[in-house]
Amino acid sequence: MNENSEHRIPPEGDGSSYWPRLFQVVFVASLIFFTNLGSAQLWDRDEPRNAGCAVEMLDRGDWVVPIFNGELRGQKPALLYWLMMLAYQLWGTSAFSARFWSALLAVGTVVTTFSMGHRLWGPKVAWLSAIILASNIMFPLASRAATPDALLIFLSTLTIAFYVWGSTKRFAQMQSERLATSLRVLNWRWLLAMGISMGLALLAKGPIGFLMPMAIMGMHFLIIGRNRHPQQNAVMSVVHPIHLFKTALSMRPLLLLMIALLVALPWYVMVSLKTEGEFLNIFFLKEHLGRSTTMFEHHGGGFWFYPLAILFGFFPWSLFWLPVAIILYRRQAIGLRDRSAVSLMLCWVGVQVGIFSLLQTKLPSYVTPCYPALSILTAVGLETWIQQRVNLSDRWIKAAMMTGVVSGLVIAAGMAIAAYHYAPKLTWLPLSGIFGVVIAVSFAIGYWQLRGEKNREAIFSCVLGAVCFSWLLFGWGTVGLSELQNNRRILDHIAEMPPDVAVASYECLEPSWPFYSRRTIYETFGDAEARPATQTHAETKAGTNAKTKTKAKAKTNSKTKAWQLKPVTSPEAFAQQNKTCVFITTDDLAADLIQRLPEGFEVRRTADYFLTDKTLVLIGR
Repeated sequence: MNENSEHRIPPEGDGSSYWPRLFQVVFVASLIFFTNLGSAQLWDRDEPRNAGCAVEMLDRGDWVVPIFNGELRGQKPALLYWLMMLAYQLWGTSAFSARFWSALLAVGTVVTTFSMGHRLWGPKVAWLSAIILASNIMFPLASRAATPDALLIFLSTLTIAFYVWGSTKRFAQMQSERLATSLRVLNWRWLLAMGISMGLALLAKGPIGFLMPMAIMGMHFLIIGRNRHPQQNAVMSVVHPIHLFKTALSMRPLLLLMIALLVALPWYVMVSLKTEGEFLNIFFLKEHLGRSTTMFEHHGGGFWFYPLAILFGFFPWSLFWLPVAIILYRRQAIGLRDRSAVSLMLCWVGVQVGIFSLLQTKLPSYVTPCYPALSILTAVGLETWIQQRVNLSDRWIKAAMMTGVVSGLVIAAGMAIAAYHYAPKLTWLPLSGIFGVVIAVSFAIGYWQLRGEKNREAIFSCVLGAVCFSWLLFGWGTVGLSELQNNRRILDHIAEMPPDVAVASYECLEPSWPFYSRRTIYETFGDAEARPATQTHAETKAGTNAKTKTKAKAKTNSKTKAWQLKPVTSPEAFAQQNKTCVFITTDDLAADLIQRLPEGFEVRRTADYFLTDKTLVLIGR
């Protein structure tokens, strides 16, 4: 087999291996993402905020203004809430309903990744890349969470896929570069699809849904456009103004932006009008500008943050990074014809990591949208090694597998120790180390198979280990860990109380409490003069200060404008204003709270505070 035949684009009509492999991929992804999806409670703090916001919007019959716990939630646009509201109407309010669309769209991302891999490299790379994407740590985590991450990943991947699908066929017919160097060659239908997907991404998480795919494709055009004119390297360098200008024009940004805005802008206008501009103030100034220029909630780090986060998040496949990098470099050195496709995947990873590394606020989930590209690159490297298309000593792969054996044993010991320390009451404690043992055993088998020169079988052993690891960890481990979330003993009791019973927290509040109690929970403090900055958006309102908000005025505002801040007051004042009320606090604050309240208040129920040495306490008359 010659080099060109190996990398020929698969014929569109060749479905002999496409559909069986696709079925396998969908089965594996569904197994990992849907097993016991709703068995674990929502995890504080992002999940119940999103799920609770959808519940309150549905209860109020308002599909425009996001409200959570009686206050405007300006952190996220509305698309995720709409999907959750549809799921609630089908299956009722539950953790499964809140997470359903994340899991379903994650399967869609795996399928889209499979399709891109098949179009560019064939069925074997497609299958392996899809399995790799489904069987790491961070992507299944996002796929099983009631957050907008899975939604954004799907739409971002779909946008890039539209570009791949729209350009590969035409360029294959021309026997030229595999991918286009300009969006101008795409059929208008592909441009429309790209614009719609980016418009939906604007409704999923904001401007990043449009800017990131455009930046990825733009960087790809810059690099490939330079490579197509080697005689003009002195002028057509990547950073040359003329090249930058030509590349910007070739991307048709105004057309794509217009299509995206036609999809997203109506909701932004409506929510702005309904909240007198407050939502846009919070969303753009605080959540985007603020997170870019300042570190939020101590979520920061240096240039090393995201490489290290991906190293752990992409486990166990990150163990193959070094040999895969060597293989990809040598592939390009011998001049294989898929250079533009490899460059696109590298741009996908590099732009995502590079841009977010410049921001002050850093979270591992910010770079999860580049995991499809990482999966494809890993699959390309491993499949090239399996077919021995480049010279690479097996010692590199053996070293990666031995590292997997050691890592699995460390994980097994670490999880067992952590479970013993934090969760001694768990019934599955003796089995907690099995997650790491699965990795250790599968990689050890792979190492043994390598000694017999069974390259494909060795990688398949790693595939089985990674799939079992992710399935056990997320499908069963999270369910066992959720046994510690017994705060439902308090929250379910509150949910059964008459509607006229007011509920307040004292010096503490978790987002899961309003969701499971189905009540608005007011915050009270011993020193009610100032509200903690981590629990309010008041700092985004010029001149707003908790000291100027009298209790009566705040209470009036909360009735006339549902999106404004709830009153923040002392427990004494709250008990005086609400003759029938209860308080949630912790055991170390219970005595102080009871002393502040009128006679007759006492401890009515207790529950463990998740992964802490404290106890939650319900205090009422």
